[in-house]
Amino acid sequence: LDFRSLETNFEVNAFVYDKAFSIRLEKLFKLDLQNSMEVKIEEWKKRKWNHKVRESLAHLVSPLL
Repeated sequence: LDFRSLETNFEVNAFVYDKAFSIRLEKLFKLDLQNSMEVKIEEWKKRKWNHKVRESLAHLVSPLL
């Protein structure tokens, strides 16, 4: 875990030794993948200006959440 991941992206690591819990996490991850969609860089760059403003505001307040 690097400093940026910890301080800027608020990431953490965990070691899970419980097999049932690990299986449940894997199922949840696969469900997330099924309910997600790939965003191409071309689409990302074309998003509306108000979406960009909301993203910027959310990024500013994220440390407070």
